[in-house]
Amino acid sequence: MRRLRHPTPLWRATLWLLLAAWLAFMGYMTLTATQPASVADATLRSAVGAATGHTSSVSTGRGVWEGLSNVALSVPLGFLVGLLLPRHRWLAVLACTLTSGAIELLQATVVTTRQASFGDVLHNAVGGLVGWLLALVVVWVLRRSAVTPRRRSPDRWGAR
Repeated sequence: MRRLRHPTPLWRATLWLLLAAWLAFMGYMTLTATQPASVADATLRSAVGAATGHTSSVSTGRGVWEGLSNVALSVPLGFLVGLLLPRHRWLAVLACTLTSGAIELLQATVVTTRQASFGDVLHNAVGGLVGWLLALVVVWVLRRSAVTPRRRSPDRWGAR
């Protein structure tokens, strides 16, 4: 039985770089003085318009779409932390919750043009949970594909 090898240093360095880049993106999206989601809103309106045939005023800044965008923002964070901490994957959800709490605290105290919300922390925790579950699935699939079934050797009569 062949075992799944540990990730190479280059692979781990790549994951750390992706994590740093994602944290920087999260900071840009949540800690700038104005909401930089106008491109996302335009894309969302276009998709809803194409699907329904009507113009739409949906926005990622309010309602259900705001919650979904908060969940989606934390999925990669939970996924990357889940891959980077093989012995403590469960910390991915905690990391997302703490990161979200820090962002909301900064929004309430430093970036006063943004609205801090406990609901955002909950949505980001759910996103971290989804990312963590995706990391578990990816690790499980990689482990399953690394295990090759042993071929049984034929007995002396040639039968298997």
